[in-house]
Amino acid sequence: MLLNLWATLLLVITVTYLFVCVDGSKGGILAQIKLFLFNYLPELLRKGLRVIFGEWFVLKIDSFSKYLCYSQNPLVQIIYVLAAGGGFTIYVLFGFPHIPGPYLGVYHKYVGSILMLCCYYSYY
Repeated sequence: MLLNLWATLLLVITVTYLFVCVDGSKGGILAQIKLFLFNYLPELLRKGLRVIFGEWFVLKIDSFSKYLCYSQNPLVQIIYVLAAGGGFTIYVLFGFPHIPGPYLGVYHKYVGSILMLCCYYSYY
C-alpha cells in the first residue's frame, strides 16, 4: 500500500516537472520525453482513433477539448463546486463527530465552517 502511494506520488511529481519545468525546445532526454508525451503521443492517439472510429469522432473530441480548455464554460466551475462541497461534506460527516477531541478544540468546527464559507464567497 505504501509502495503504491510512493509510486503514485513520484509519477505525479515527474509529470508535473516535465509539464512545467522542462523546455521541449532544448536538447536532452527530458526534452525528448516531454515532446513525446505532449506532442507525439496525442497525435498517435488521434491517428489510432481516426482508424478505429473515423474522422468525425476525432473532430468531436478535438472540439470538446477546445471547448473545455479554451472557452468560457460552466464545467470547471461545476467541478470546483462539487470538489469543494464534497470535501466539506466529508469533513462534516466524518470529522465533526471527533470534535472536540484530545487534540482539537470545539472551535475547529466553527473555524473550518467559516473558512469553507469564505472559500465559497471568494469563488462567487
